[in-house]
Amino acid sequence: MYPNIVIGKLLIPSWFTMVIIGAFITTLLAIHSRPQNFPLSRKGIFIIALALTVFGLIGARILFILIHPEAPKNGFAYFGALVFFMLVLLVCSVLRKLSLLTLLDYAMPFLMLSQFFVRIGCLMAGCCYGRPTDKFFGVTFKTVDGLSRHPTQAYEALALFLIYRFGRIIYNRYSQIRGLTMAGTLALYGLVRFFIEYLRTDSPSVLFNLSLAQVACLSLLLISVSCGAALLWKR
Repeated sequence: MYPNIVIGKLLIPSWFTMVIIGAFITTLLAIHSRPQNFPLSRKGIFIIALALTVFGLIGARILFILIHPEAPKNGFAYFGALVFFMLVLLVCSVLRKLSLLTLLDYAMPFLMLSQFFVRIGCLMAGCCYGRPTDKFFGVTFKTVDGLSRHPTQAYEALALFLIYRFGRIIYNRYSQIRGLTMAGTLALYGLVRFFIEYLRTDSPSVLFNLSLAQVACLSLLLISVSCGAALLWKR
């Protein structure tokens, strides 16, 4: 659609622009929403948000290269970013001697919001598109083939924003149950992404006609639901 933002003779990639905008807005919201008893200061949240952005991009890039070795020049894979998000928060929890679940509960809804902006960037750039469709809401990506396709980027963006709102509600009401917000947020993302993958065309099938992303989604869903059920059972 709009792979570049044109300012005079300057071309700015739309995807990276939305990544930066998303990181900026998400960081401001995370700092502004900080509870009084949260173990990290506002400065600490800013530093971790910066680390999450940098290492998230690195992780997403590494996984894309591993999945698509034949076309390594362009592309990022979100599950790589998610793994690196976890690693950054794990390192932070060890260095600062904090509860990892406390950090994950607070961070996870905001990470979903940051991915909302990333998917808007995907829509603008014309990547991560869906299968051809004759529905009225189909979008034509001229940089692809000119066919009307499912705007799977928009579907996921809408779902991510709703998951963010759900995660914040759960956190505000049940933050005393450590791990519940993380589990609920990741379970919803895994569920939504699993079904959206049926409309996409860029993920290779690896098991029982399921794409690699769908296998990852099912694993994420199973682990998250199990953790959430265990936390509620213990309560």
